[in-house]
Amino acid sequence: MALTAGSFPSSWQDLRVRLLPKKGDLSTFKNWRPISLINCDAKIYTRIINQRMGYVMDTIINRYQTGFLGDRFIAENGMILNILMEQVHVQRRPEIGLLLDQEKAYDRVHLMYLRQVMLAFGFPPSLVHSLENLFFGNAVRININGHFTNKVDQRRGLRQGDPLSPLLFNIALEPFLRHILQDSSFQGFQFQSVSNSATTTSNIVPSPLKVLAYADDVCVLLQSTDDYCRLRHHLDRYGSVSNSKVNIHKTEAFSLDGHSYPEWIAFLATQGISNWHDHSAPSPLRYLGFPLIQSFHQYRYLEQQLLQTVKSQCIIYSQRRLSIKRRITIVNALILSKLWYVLRIVHLPTTFFQRHNLQIRWIRQVLEDNHPQSCSQPTLLDHIRRFHSGNTGTRLALFFPLLRLRPAAHANNFMQNIYEAVDSFGYADTQQAKCTPATLLRLPLSDIFAMIPTDYWITRSRHKKLKVSQFFTYDHHFGCIRLLLSSDQPSSPRLVSKLSRDIHNRIIKLNQLIWPHILNQNEPLGEVDDSTFIDAFCSQPQWNSYKPKPFRLSLIQLSLPSSLLSQIPTSKWSLFWKMPVSPESRSLWYRLFHLHTSLSLKMMYAQSSGLSAVSFC
Repeated sequence: MALTAGSFPSSWQDLRVRLLPKKGDLSTFKNWRPISLINCDAKIYTRIINQRMGYVMDTIINRYQTGFLGDRFIAENGMILNILMEQVHVQRRPEIGLLLDQEKAYDRVHLMYLRQVMLAFGFPPSLVHSLENLFFGNAVRININGHFTNKVDQRRGLRQGDPLSPLLFNIALEPFLRHILQDSSFQGFQFQSVSNSATTTSNIVPSPLKVLAYADDVCVLLQSTDDYCRLRHHLDRYGSVSNSKVNIHKTEAFSLDGHSYPEWIAFLATQGISNWHDHSAPSPLRYLGFPLIQSFHQYRYLEQQLLQTVKSQCIIYSQRRLSIKRRITIVNALILSKLWYVLRIVHLPTTFFQRHNLQIRWIRQVLEDNHPQSCSQPTLLDHIRRFHSGNTGTRLALFFPLLRLRPAAHANNFMQNIYEAVDSFGYADTQQAKCTPATLLRLPLSDIFAMIPTDYWITRSRHKKLKVSQFFTYDHHFGCIRLLLSSDQPSSPRLVSKLSRDIHNRIIKLNQLIWPHILNQNEPLGEVDDSTFIDAFCSQPQWNSYKPKPFRLSLIQLSLPSSLLSQIPTSKWSLFWKMPVSPESRSLWYRLFHLHTSLSLKMMYAQSSGLSAVSFC
């Protein structure tokens, strides 16, 4: 009856609402968030509908909406924005982003609008009728200071606290996002081609990026004031049919390259937008909790803020008499979780072993092609191919550090997180990979030698960026790699002559990466390709058998002194945590195992050590 006829028990539509405070003036009703306390049977029903609708949502919702959908992730939005900011920082382009603030987004969804949108997307009329009766025919009582108000009939809005509400809101917002994505007059962020690209693959520029969304948190990218006019047009049309409203005075604008643009600031002020953010701001702007760092002093501010947050939380919880097990739970759930969230995007100089684990998702997106619903994979792949691989149009920067973009190019060098995670797998045996001659010529010069003396001229900083193609060439007559001759007119003839003499005098030796291309003739030049290095990386046991906890423990064992590591095997620790002992006893034994007993216990032990009969423990 619930699904076919839209008939429910009265208890399913008798709601209790609890108001939770938001930021701002709490004397204003808009700064309170209504959370619905719903009948458990009704939540089971909507959870079932939510699970079944999830199978088709990927075909309905565009991939730039990452909220509450399978195989989509909130950090993808933060990753994309950081990539755009790094590219624009290099290219110096006056483009901006807008973080739209929607007023009571869930509470303003209109019944008739949602019904028409769901029918247009092909949902069965019986399902639409059932959800219409369940979500818009409720009697609401509001809990105010422990007292319930009289019943209020709900005529609009999605109840926050219901498992199905996020999906319904995504459906309601989808027409607005599609209008922006399909508007040919809306330019958005235009990816620009990189000159001197090595292959045709690197010349393939991704389609323009116009909007990112996580539920009602929408970020719109603008190239010019014309884009803003188009955005207002779509907002007005969407608001007139859906009852939505955008708080223009709360909308935040930010410069993608971090510079201040008086023309943009003046124009936005005429439109009622006064919240402008660039490199001069003392603290970074946050989008979905991820900081958008535009300067080094914002980077330092974030470091200090994170450290102060951890310190203050530790002080608060250290005042409670908690067992070791409870302390571990609090540290993981309430303290370190804030760090792990930010470290998916932000690179911090301090060594965090968990940080490498957090990058595995991005590494898989770079190495694998089976993420069709990911909005960040195309942008991340393009960024590495065109900006971080020595202009080769490949993913070679993952395996050859000298091809990576200079770390100081942007305040938040988030790509360093990914590279450090790749390096932590210990993949350094690039010599065994069989690449094409074209690929070899694009590699750093230092990577084709078996061993380089520490004081050799190639190791100097000004020579580290030298490429193989500046000293070797492909001989089309013999079909092999050879050293450049004076007739080839090399760009650095003296260095080429010096390297040639050193190779003949055995001062420096070539490795197995280049020798086959010198000895074997009639080999085609081929194209610049990274597949052999990726296959070699993915076939190593460390990657195939990757599991988060063992991987993190292996890094700890390599980095920490043996004196700080427990010699007790994991199986014994598992038994220790399962033993039926009191929390106080477990905490005491834990400290004893790690030689970190309390001062009072040490004093007692010292005073009692001279007695003939002491019952210790």
